[in-house]
Amino acid sequence: RMLSAHLLLALAGIGLVLFGLRAFMAAFDDTVATRVSTWLRPATEVPIFAFFTGLGATLFTQASSITVMGAMVLVQRGLVPLEQAILIMLG
Repeated sequence: RMLSAHLLLALAGIGLVLFGLRAFMAAFDDTVATRVSTWLRPATEVPIFAFFTGLGATLFTQASSITVMGAMVLVQRGLVPLEQAILIMLG
């Protein structure tokens, strides 16, 4: 009985994360993408810069999950390559 309650809570948490990611991707429209890409490309070209960009984003938002979701959206939109997004997530 207790196991099913924990399983239900875990599934609800995963659902909320996926819902938040979908809403974040929908809100990140093409206008915002072009504005962000002008300063994001130089900030993530060098691997150490990508790491520190992720570190700064995590420090600013105080939530690593937001940084991870943001990096996933940036990859999905084609603004940063996957390798750079991984470094952003590690930061």
